[in-house]
Amino acid sequence: MALARAATARVQRDDRPARVLIIRDTRESGEMLEAALEKLGRALTAALLIDAPDEEVVRRLSGRRTCVKNGHVYHVEFDPPKREGVCDQDGSRLVQRDDDKPETIKNRLSVYHEQTEPVVEHYRATGKLVPLHAERSVGEVFAEIQAALEQVEARA
Repeated sequence: MALARAATARVQRDDRPARVLIIRDTRESGEMLEAALEKLGRALTAALLIDAPDEEVVRRLSGRRTCVKNGHVYHVEFDPPKREGVCDQDGSRLVQRDDDKPETIKNRLSVYHEQTEPVVEHYRATGKLVPLHAERSVGEVFAEIQAALEQVEARA
């Protein structure tokens, strides 16, 4: 619900039309946002789903390591430190936070499937769903998001 409240507040401050929602919340949040937009005479024209298989999500998130002293962030595969387990910037120990452990991520994914997949199906049924495949590099995914946003803007 926090995402919906923040998005609603942003839309109320902005005179540009709201066109896109990035799905990451519950159906109730999506409905709350759509109701707020309707009150403002605006409409949601697309819902972006940045999608990746659970295994990929676990691999990406569980590879994160954080510096205990200053919070610098590394990734064992995508942005490794020069010396394993040691922060390049301050020499302190790197740790895997509890919320980056595979079992925690799998639990979060379970909640996601339970609470967010109904949102995905809702927007699929309304024809507003724009699925984006996140199994590629950050640059490729970013380019796909930009292209999708341009297409949505062109339709509006």
